[in-house]
This record gives sequence, structure tokens and C-alpha cells, in this order.
Amino acid sequence: RGLRLRTRTLTTSRTLLLVLALLACFGGAAWADEGPVAAEPVAAEGAEEALTATDLENWLIEDPVALGALLFLKYGIALIGLAFLVQWWMRRDRIRAGLLPATQRVEPTTPFDLATALAILGAALVLVVLGSTTVASLGLEGSAQTIVGMGVLQGILLLVALVVILRRRQLQAGPQESAGRATWAAFKTFAIASAFVIPVLFLSVFLLQAFEVPITLYGPVQDVVEGKDASLPWVILVLSVVAAPIAEESLFRGMLYPAIRGALGRPHGVWVAAVVTSLLFALIHWHASSFLPLFTLAMVFALVFERTDSLAAVIGAHAFWNASTMVPLLIRSVS
Repeated sequence: RGLRLRTRTLTTSRTLLLVLALLACFGGAAWADEGPVAAEPVAAEGAEEALTATDLENWLIEDPVALGALLFLKYGIALIGLAFLVQWWMRRDRIRAGLLPATQRVEPTTPFDLATALAILGAALVLVVLGSTTVASLGLEGSAQTIVGMGVLQGILLLVALVVILRRRQLQAGPQESAGRATWAAFKTFAIASAFVIPVLFLSVFLLQAFEVPITLYGPVQDVVEGKDASLPWVILVLSVVAAPIAEESLFRGMLYPAIRGALGRPHGVWVAAVVTSLLFALIHWHASSFLPLFTLAMVFALVFERTDSLAAVIGAHAFWNASTMVPLLIRSVS
């Protein structure tokens, strides 16, 4: 009887959270339609000053569909993530009560030891520096510089990703995870990560405002908002949703995390590896306004990888996260 009551409560809570997510979406669209219509247009081509979060808000407010998509893909998904957390919490209680079998933990696959992983990382950094120097010598400007620079960086990291993925497949025994199962795990990871990242995002904004630090836009996002090139949003969408998740997750979660964890052992190695790789992940984006949210996002990915050893799940979750940022920008750019 108690189990049925808990199940009914969980179903009700998930339904309410989904309703709230939809209300956030349509409410945001309605507010944008009736809200401040006198927003200053964002500076167009040739703008040299860094744009701020306020500029982004003013830009998105002009398109209710784009704003509604952003509200749902960030805040709505975060509410769905809360529902998944409630479900996990209740499942854990049932496991402890002996009503469900315990989930078998999977040890993360370690493709390389720490010394080898650091050597590969060092070689990749050398290639990145050489590639960046070459791009700078070409004298490109505007969107061309953004596209070529991102392409070279992601191309080098994808080479590392290919090595990591092939090595993991060589070490892993048994059937590979099905595409459907991996996609569902990726969406759940994305939703749960959103539930943690969104509150941290508000905290980050509060701290930046308290210390009078301008909340600037990430470089590629600023280029899209400025409308430098009609094709730029599509190129960045492909790089951020396909190339970046594969490259970055293979490097940080697939290679560095298990290498550090294996060198230190459980339980301290898990947290040290999660913190170190998350710090590196946040730092390579070189954007102060996004540091805390990116660190939190990477911590969730690391802990999910620790429990599942599923590189596909964290790659997919990373792709979902980047898409939740880029899709509203793409909708606004098209309109």
C-alpha cells in the first residue's frame, strides 16, 4: 500500500512539474509579446564592444518563439530534471527497504594510465597552440576567424577523441549500449544537470553583479547576436552540438577522469578526479561569466560517468545542453 502511495505521489509530482515547464514556456512567450517592445537593437556588424547578458535579453525579447524556446529548454527542462531526481530518491528508498534489487555499479573503463593521458593531453595542447598560431597568421576577421578557429580546435580534439573511443572499445567486453538506451540516458543526464546548473547560474549572476563584473557573452554567442554572417549560427550549431561534445567528453570524462581516479583510487580519487576535470573543463572555455555553471555541469557529467561508465550518455547530454543554448539563438537569427 505504501509503495502504491509513493508511486501515485511520484506520478502526480512529475505531472505538475511538466505542467509548470509548459507554463514557463508559454508564459515567457506571452510576456515577451506584451513586454518591453522598445528594446534597443543590438549593434550590428563591426561592433567592437563586448555585448552583455542585457543585450542578449533585448535581442531575444523581439522574438517570442525564441524566448519561449529558451525558457522551456533551460527552466522547463530543469523542472523535468527535478522530477527525475525525485524519482531517483524514491527508488533509492525502495532499494534500502529491500523492495527493489540494488543497482550494480559499473567501474569506469580506464583507457590510459595517468602518465600516458597527460602525454596525450600535452601533445594535443602543442597542436592547439600551433593551429591557433597558424589561424592568427592568416589575417582572418569576423565570422571567418571564429569558424576557422573553432574548426581547428575541435578538429585537433576530435583526433584525441578518436584515440580514446577506439581504446575504450578495445578494453570493454560485452555488447555495446543500444542507441535508444544511450539517448534516454543522455536526456535524463541533461535534465538532471539543468536542475543543478540553473540555480548555480543565478548564484553566478548575483556574485558577478555584487563584485561589479560585467556579464559578457561567450565569444561565438556574441558573434551570432551581432549577426555578422547568416551562415554562422548553423556552423556553430554543428560544431557545438556534434564536434564539441564528442571531443570534450572523450578528453575530460573518457580519458582524464578515469586516469586521475585510477591513480588515486576510491573514494578520494572519484572526487579529486571530478573536481580537477571539471575545473579544467570550465577553464578552457575562458569565460568568467560561465565559469561556475560550466563547472557544475561538468561535475554532474563526471558523477554520471562514474556510476554508468557510459561515454555516450555524457556526450549526448553535452549535445543536448549546447543545443538548448543554440536553438533559441538560431530561431531568433532566422526570424
